[in-house]
Amino acid sequence: MPYASSMSTHEDLGVAAAETIGQVLDKLGSSPDFAIVFMSGYFKKQITKIQEAVNKLLTPTALMGCTADAVICGGQEVENGTVTVRVRNQPKNVRPQTKPVD
Repeated sequence: MPYASSMSTHEDLGVAAAETIGQVLDKLGSSPDFAIVFMSGYFKKQITKIQEAVNKLLTPTALMGCTADAVICGGQEVENGTVTVRVRNQPKNVRPQTKPVD
């Protein structure tokens, strides 16, 4: 199952988003079946900006995201100012389903 992950510790969300999205695009290409974004609380007031960037540039079928006290990627844990994007493509016979949250 192809997947890619990337992490940025840049303090500017625009730069961090560009770094992480660019790296996963290089590894997997666009339109993954599933993308998940982990952001440190440092960026919590800007969460819609990363959502918009991921949807526009990666165009995943399904997107999930959350804030966290610490973010882990590639064996590295960082507590402040991090964005991690992880994407994968599902096997051909498996499709993600989306459900609205009430």
